[in-house]
Amino acid sequence: MSKKIYVDAVHPEETRVVVVDPATNRVSDFDVETTTKPQIKGNIYLAKVIRVEPSLQAAFVDYGSGKNGFLPFSEIHPDYYQVSPEQKKKLLELAHANIVEDDDDPNDEEDEVAEYDDHSAGEDNKEFAKRAREFKIQDVIKPKQILLVQGVKEERGQKGASMTTYLSLAGRFAVLMPNSRKRNSYGISKKISDKSERARLREILHELKIPKGMTVVLRTAAMGAPATDIAADYDYLVNL
Repeated sequence: MSKKIYVDAVHPEETRVVVVDPATNRVSDFDVETTTKPQIKGNIYLAKVIRVEPSLQAAFVDYGSGKNGFLPFSEIHPDYYQVSPEQKKKLLELAHANIVEDDDDPNDEEDEVAEYDDHSAGEDNKEFAKRAREFKIQDVIKPKQILLVQGVKEERGQKGASMTTYLSLAGRFAVLMPNSRKRNSYGISKKISDKSERARLREILHELKIPKGMTVVLRTAAMGAPATDIAADYDYLVNL
């Protein structure tokens, strides 16, 4: 039986969408969009570097909202560094070092993307920053440079949103980080505790043949989902 979608657009400033599974009569998805407070967190923008601040080791970027976004040096992928080909190769080797296949990610404490990977300076970021500290942001990032960024935190007061260049795309069953610096190439939500189910999902992940440098995390919704549905969700995210 197909799922039912209910849309509440009675109020012009807010639209609410609910997806209901008729078999259980339970809500499987819920989303709200408002016109008064546009969402930035999770959105992806083509941004321009306005100012590089050596004292903060960060850059301020224009992403079109009227407020400059804050982009820490640790959140800038080496692909954007304006350095020699030899230096960039060394940095990329550092960025993708120790990527292994493991069914658990140490940061996977919650199912949602923002909780799984809040793009703060986690252990991988710290390790990378330590090994790449010979570079300073003012030496490798320049004003007017164009970057693809994603919102990490919403605007607060006069402050612009916090940004990262490490993208994270959420699907129904999976989360794809296409330019990840994570040690693991895949992960499974810790909310899925059944060992046999974790083993089944691990086999599905193996069959996806995830490219080096990408990370795929299966969400709690993947529990019991057919392999074909998970593979289709992964293909959708890769195409996106």
